[in-house]
Amino acid sequence: TSAFLHAETDCDMYMRQPQGYDVPNEDGEAPLVCKLLRAIYGCKQSSRLFHLKVKGALEGMGATQSKADECFFTINEGDAWMRILIHVDDFAVTFNDRALYDKIFSAMGEQFSITDYGARPITKFLGVCVEKSADGSYRLHQGPYIHGAPRQDQPPAQVTWRHLPNGRARAGSSNRW
Repeated sequence: TSAFLHAETDCDMYMRQPQGYDVPNEDGEAPLVCKLLRAIYGCKQSSRLFHLKVKGALEGMGATQSKADECFFTINEGDAWMRILIHVDDFAVTFNDRALYDKIFSAMGEQFSITDYGARPITKFLGVCVEKSADGSYRLHQGPYIHGAPRQDQPPAQVTWRHLPNGRARAGSSNRW
C-alpha cells in the first residue's frame, strides 16, 4: 500500500481529513479537506500513476516496454539481458547476467523502497506457485489453494457470529480455508 506514495498526482485530488484530525475552516464551520500531492491507496488513479513512475524509471535505465503487454519490460546490454514482469508493485525478473541485475536493482533502489530477494529462483508470483522441472520447463499451479478449498463431500462451514464491543458483528468459520 505504500508503493503508491512514490507517484506524484497528475491532477488536483482532495480527500476528507482522516478521522481524529478534523480541523475546522477559519469560520469554525465545516472541516477542511486535504489536497493530495502523491497518490495513495484507494484512489482510482494510484495504480496508473505508480505504473507510469516505474515505467519512466525503467525506460531511463534502457528498458523497452513490450507492445503486447505493457507490464513486461526488456533490457539488453550486449549479450546481457533482463526481463521484468510487473503487477502493481510485484516484480518477477529473469536475467542471464548477474552484473546487469545488480546494476538495475541498485538504480531502482535509489528511486523506490524495494525488497530484493537476492535473485533466488522464483517459487511464487501473485499467488501462483512456480516450479522448474529438470528439463528447464516451468509448471504453474495453485495447489495450496485447491487443497485448502472445501470438497463437495464435506459439510458446509458453520458460520458463527460474535458481537464486538463496538456493536459490530464479525463472522467466524469453523472450517479453516
